[in-house]
Amino acid sequence: MSRPSVLRVAIAVGCVLIGAIHLRLYFDSYRDIPNSNIGASFVVNAVAAGVAAVIVLVWASRLALLAPLVLA
Repeated sequence: MSRPSVLRVAIAVGCVLIGAIHLRLYFDSYRDIPNSNIGASFVVNAVAAGVAAVIVLVWASRLALLAPLVLA
């Protein structure tokens, strides 16, 4: 397996940061919104960001770079 390029690592770090921000927002205030799926969607976004970061780092294909775009 080859090492990921600097660009792929930067993209993965960006995905993880976005996921961390969404998770922080969930724990700060969005989980307390009554009768809404907004809180759950923030958790799903955080998990999806982690999955996208792993895909970018592990899968050495140009198609892997679409994972963060799908997330956005």
